[in-house]
Amino acid sequence: MISSEEEQELLAALESPMPKPSTPPTSGFSMWSWLVEVVGYNTAMIFGDTGSAKTKTCEQIAYECAKEGRKVKYIDHESNLSHHDVETMQRAGITYKLIADSNKLYSIKTDEISGFDLIIIDSATLAITGKWASLDMHGKGEILQRLQGMVYKISQECIGKQKSIVIFTAQPISVMGDRKNLAPVGDKCMFMTKEIYYMFAPRNEEGVITKRVLKSYRSRNFPDGTIISEIHTQKFGVKFDYKRLSDIMQSLKPEQ
Repeated sequence: MISSEEEQELLAALESPMPKPSTPPTSGFSMWSWLVEVVGYNTAMIFGDTGSAKTKTCEQIAYECAKEGRKVKYIDHESNLSHHDVETMQRAGITYKLIADSNKLYSIKTDEISGFDLIIIDSATLAITGKWASLDMHGKGEILQRLQGMVYKISQECIGKQKSIVIFTAQPISVMGDRKNLAPVGDKCMFMTKEIYYMFAPRNEEGVITKRVLKSYRSRNFPDGTIISEIHTQKFGVKFDYKRLSDIMQSLKPEQ
């Protein structure tokens, strides 16, 4: 088994670091327009294992929307962003807020998202997955109800005012260590978000992630397993397959 330092070196060799956030090509692609077309003024979830690039993907989405002049808020519940990541987001005009207390996160008021176009909550389920194994059935039900209540309240705010989009990140759960049938935490909670995407990031025999692909897990727009984009990690954020994203957006528009 390779060490964590060796794994990082291998990952660095496979990736193409950049000194600043990557930007979409000058083809007129708009990340905000894509979100409005695909998600609508509603909620979406991106779930995947630790290290699958959920956070980097959300950083990039936040950065691109902010560059388009959208008001973006990034709520960090994991507290794993570097000072450089936070400073880069703030320089781009993104409002960053750390809410490490799960009680405060799950009782979040709609005032926290009011006035913003895009809100990212990273991660909505960390508090659950960290306690899941030690909770009895009553405890699991109680904490899931709190999560579901938060998601429902926020989704109703988005739908009602038709101004905001909220993206949650989540860690997956599996049954008895089954790695082939991963699912987001909370069966009812996942049906409260309009779109759910899975970050597919398999590891090779050495334990190194060699590719990352964002797929539809449950969608009102696409069949399950539809590839949304390949994800190429950078020093900050990620690089999307903008052509595929553009094609997907165009496919949802009614024919003239």
